[in-house]
Amino acid sequence: MLQNSIYIEIMFISIAVSVFLLVKVKSGVFRLVHQKLFSQVLGLVVLSSSLDFLSTALDGQQFMMADVFNGISYAFYFASSAVMSFCWLRFSGYAMNFSFWKDKKKLTLLSIPMAVSVFVSVMSLWTGWVFQLDDFNYYHRGPLYMVAVLGSYFYMALSMVLAFYKAAFKRNFADRDLYFSIASLGLLPFFAIFLRMLLGDIPTTTPGIALAMLLTFATMQARMITLDPLTRMNNRSQLNVYLTGKMDDSEDNGRLYRVSLKISKFKKICDIYGHAEGDNALCLVANVLKSICGPRGFFMSRIYRDEFVIVADLENDDAVKELCDAIRANLEKKAIGLPYKIRLDVQKSKL
Repeated sequence: MLQNSIYIEIMFISIAVSVFLLVKVKSGVFRLVHQKLFSQVLGLVVLSSSLDFLSTALDGQQFMMADVFNGISYAFYFASSAVMSFCWLRFSGYAMNFSFWKDKKKLTLLSIPMAVSVFVSVMSLWTGWVFQLDDFNYYHRGPLYMVAVLGSYFYMALSMVLAFYKAAFKRNFADRDLYFSIASLGLLPFFAIFLRMLLGDIPTTTPGIALAMLLTFATMQARMITLDPLTRMNNRSQLNVYLTGKMDDSEDNGRLYRVSLKISKFKKICDIYGHAEGDNALCLVANVLKSICGPRGFFMSRIYRDEFVIVADLENDDAVKELCDAIRANLEKKAIGLPYKIRLDVQKSKL
């Protein structure tokens, strides 16, 4: 009984943490898409965690209809966990700039494991597929228990793999940290589920998920501080952090270049066409830089209103010129059809 009370206290704290995070996200000033998707995940985390808490508290209880309430709690705990994991994949897809998160056909295909998990979980109230309750109202795993578990963990594992893949090729510090926190929702619950399977039906999953949610929330908050909100590039503070680290790295000495790019006559664009069009010009330049420099692993930042900086590991001045020529050529193609021309004033220095 004492051990069960400790488990309930741990789960209660985990639920309280999830509720706190949900309130913080819901009350945020900026209601961006990733915040809305994350709040959906948090809402489902609170629901599934509450059901896990309730089923643990009801296990073995003998009051009237205790077995009915216990069975419903377990059934909808497994079902809501599958839906939560699917929503986490949607959030991860958006945060990592994958297209599937808004593609209805792809989402329909991806939802099949969730649908199977929800179906067998709810049907277990009558069939005992995922769980069974004995005559004393104690929980036991059913023959299809792993179907429900894997149906949920499939999305966490997929998000984890995609996050590690993106993090391996990303030089945007804030984005890379977010990707690692996304991967944590695959790793932490995995260890929690492993412990639960190894040690018996000890409720370790809820604390693992709550910890992953807390890590993701903290990373999102840090990301809002270190990213330029318009272009989603590193800001000046991140540039300083990156340069400090690079200057301490002896392997990069003599090969590191700082390339500053300033939009020529940017104020005139804003005065004639409006600040909204000026923002479009900034985003266009940022997207060109990402397309050219991102695959090469160069660091990019927007440090001022119309000024961008690239920090690149290049062989010589000729390589810098080739990079700048590629940026200008790509920008010229992207700017076709605009009522104004976007030109870049470039300055380079060797670090």
